[in-house]
Amino acid sequence: MPSGSLPSIPEHDVPSRSSSSALQQQQQQQQQQEEARPRAKANTNKFLFTYDAFMDPDIVYHFAGERPVSSRAGWISGFSLTFDRQGLPLVEPVLANMTQERVDEDGDAPHTQPHERPRVHGVLHEFSKSSMLRVVDYGKQMECFAFVPLRVNLYGPGVAVGETEAALAMVCHRSSVIGPNSTLLPSAEYVLKLVRLAKRFRLADESVYQMRTTPVNPAPLSLGGRVAKALMSFLILLGYWCGWPAFGWSILDVLWAMSDLEAAVWICGYFSFMGLAVGLMALFLMYLAPRRRTVVVGDGGLDWTSDGRGGLEREGEL
Repeated sequence: MPSGSLPSIPEHDVPSRSSSSALQQQQQQQQQQEEARPRAKANTNKFLFTYDAFMDPDIVYHFAGERPVSSRAGWISGFSLTFDRQGLPLVEPVLANMTQERVDEDGDAPHTQPHERPRVHGVLHEFSKSSMLRVVDYGKQMECFAFVPLRVNLYGPGVAVGETEAALAMVCHRSSVIGPNSTLLPSAEYVLKLVRLAKRFRLADESVYQMRTTPVNPAPLSLGGRVAKALMSFLILLGYWCGWPAFGWSILDVLWAMSDLEAAVWICGYFSFMGLAVGLMALFLMYLAPRRRTVVVGDGGLDWTSDGRGGLEREGEL
């Protein structure tokens, strides 16, 4: 080979444009398949399917003490949304519940076609493994709950077609002390709250329509009910901000135990008010105590301090 000339490259070593474009298309197809594939089973995060007020992550955090990592819309089949779970007396007579469809003696459901089976739409909350254990512990403390394993079908923005997740759902079991109650209707305010949550998480129109057509109790809350509801809201905030959940739950337990006595609400409200007054007074005194000898910079750079009686005295003078 003469000097100064470039070495020749074999033709089979030069990549053609057609082969490179085919390789790029193959890589794009593989990437799309990976994106459409459900999450790997090695993921240690756990999932909780919610269909009631627990669709709100803040409610989950206030009651269970754990905030979800993510929340997505989903639906399950084989269950119906019912409003037969006994709620808090004088506040929410009944709450949302899931009822499994009945089966015949052979164990088959009456709806043979998949599209005929009932559905329940809700929000799938994702938790870390440790957080999920604490959520389950909270559910076990509430005697009315039982955990049901199920498969949730996801939908919404960023969700691949056919993506599912294994999850748990809290339902009211039949042997519960405060079990299902089919004689009462939910309040209009409670159903409206569920409708707002459904719109917030972009649940299917089927779910919103089902909630809007639910028969509700048109009667407004009684005076005792309004007091009990205000007390419940106060206890939730008290347990969240002040770290007194035991005090709040003890009052709610008394309300549940004396569900037929409206006077119990007034008694519990009285003692709660007295406890709040004593607590605020103690906090007020604790706030004022370190300020009785606070140094105040006056005119001319002179330092003044409080004399404990509301007056000011110059430092160094009796």
